[in-house]
Amino acid sequence: MDSSPSPSSATPTQTAPTPSTDDPSPSVLQDPLEALDDPKSVDYLADHGEPLIHETGSGPANFDIALSAGTRSISFYVSCAPEADFRVDALDNFYAGTCGPRFRSVGEIPVPQGTSRASVRLGLPDGVEYFVVAFPNN
Repeated sequence: MDSSPSPSSATPTQTAPTPSTDDPSPSVLQDPLEALDDPKSVDYLADHGEPLIHETGSGPANFDIALSAGTRSISFYVSCAPEADFRVDALDNFYAGTCGPRFRSVGEIPVPQGTSRASVRLGLPDGVEYFVVAFPNN
């Protein structure tokens, strides 16, 4: 995964999940939320709360989200088909890399204290199908 420094003083972080043996076929676009909700998956998140974003579509997309008080950061999970470079921009920061039919990493964007709304842009080539899921971290 590539991640370049952002213009703000905070730096996004990312970690690569361990591939599970029950991965879907490479040609099937995976909804990251399914893996995150499956207790048998290595990507399982026991208590993630409600997603801020859980969307599917194609090409670039924009989302406006409300943030609760105390949100420290937002974690993003992206899958896409065909494989492509992507970039998530929010709050003067970004998370970027390569996505494929199974999500490969999680990126975290810091939220400045007192922020109650965020505009999020998912940058992908036109026609690339995607799933994006985002969770607040308090």
